[in-house]
Amino acid sequence: VLMLRDVTRDALSDRLKDQFVTHMSHELRTPLAVIKGMSEVLLADSHDNPPNRKFLEAIGRNVATLDRMIVELLDISEIGAGSFAVRQQPVNLTEMVFHVLQGLKPRLDKKQLDLGVMVVNRDKLNVMGDDRRLQWALGHLLDNSINYTEPEGEIVVRLGRIRDKHILIEVSDSGVGISPTDLPHIFERFYRGEARNSSGRVIDPRGLGQGLFVAQAVAQAHGGYVSAASVVGEGSTFTLALPLEGDLRRERPLSQMPAAPPP
Repeated sequence: VLMLRDVTRDALSDRLKDQFVTHMSHELRTPLAVIKGMSEVLLADSHDNPPNRKFLEAIGRNVATLDRMIVELLDISEIGAGSFAVRQQPVNLTEMVFHVLQGLKPRLDKKQLDLGVMVVNRDKLNVMGDDRRLQWALGHLLDNSINYTEPEGEIVVRLGRIRDKHILIEVSDSGVGISPTDLPHIFERFYRGEARNSSGRVIDPRGLGQGLFVAQAVAQAHGGYVSAASVVGEGSTFTLALPLEGDLRRERPLSQMPAAPPP
């Protein structure tokens, strides 16, 4: 009985945390929208003042980062509350992948990372799913690879391979890799392992550190999964697998979905 009471208390605590996160995320969006709007007005009038324009552009970039973090917080709270849902609509995976890559191009260029893209089975790349959330899932996988790949490294995206009636989007990198100790836990909520670069310095990426957790939830909500394979010092491969038949789990609670991909 005591154990049951503790579990109930933990569940209530998690639910209250999720409600608080949702409330605060919505409250933060209003002042953030004002900052964004005012900075855009000032930026439009800053052509004759290069120093001010530079500062305003920095404000814009950081506002965009904060906005992404708020959206991520909302997604995380929805997942925790069991209310995470996806919309069923036609999605062209080729267009989706290239849209995500285009948005990440400045970061890829800044780190001088080589990007390769391979596409096969083009006739099977139209699926049913939630385009926005699939973009988020793939974006999180790519974001992870960018964070943990050193400058002048390589990232390769492979789209269209088929395995066990699932169509695959694979993201491979030449990064620092994930330790065997951390690998089984990387999709857990709030888990963040420790990774070091070639100089031995701990890598501390910006953000909430919940990207892989969200990516897995998005995949599972579509009836798919995300898996990972990695070798320390050589790199990692993340695979987003989506069912070919478009088995969208819009009405299925996350609590009933598999906690991990099939072996």
